[in-house]
Amino acid sequence: MSKSMSEEAYRLLSSATHYENSPYVCPSIFNRKQPLTRNSYYTAWRRILDRAGVPPVGTHEIRHRSATDIANSGIPVKVGMALTAHKTVTMFMRYVHTEDDPVRAAAELVANRRKTVVESHPISPNDIPEPIADTSGATPPSLPPPQGENRSTPPGSKRAASTST
Repeated sequence: MSKSMSEEAYRLLSSATHYENSPYVCPSIFNRKQPLTRNSYYTAWRRILDRAGVPPVGTHEIRHRSATDIANSGIPVKVGMALTAHKTVTMFMRYVHTEDDPVRAAAELVANRRKTVVESHPISPNDIPEPIADTSGATPPSLPPPQGENRSTPPGSKRAASTST
């Protein structure tokens, strides 16, 4: 399966500077046939964020943000998994985070529905039944003592040895 790419991402990559005979989008500074080193990549990323006045965020956090945006946009989970290259729903959902606005909106919706129900069916104190009193005088039955092996005592412990003798 090939990786999906939006038209905008394709346009940006196509218009980016290409280095002749380099298979990399971000080649090494000194040898264009080698990938950019991890240290050079992160140093450049931090510099870009500083110059843009953007708070520091790692590139992996962008992956989490993308998965959250995909899930919240109504795209089917299987399509979201394909876009993020996750093989399982469980892994995809680890990248999806709950946002405050939808949770707040859901809480308001539930509160408004409850308010509507309560206002349309008011309960007066006379509608609440009295508790049934137990007039038999009998005490509630107690649980029988445990029979056989006591599972709360780990086998081989001192307590297990002392209770078995």
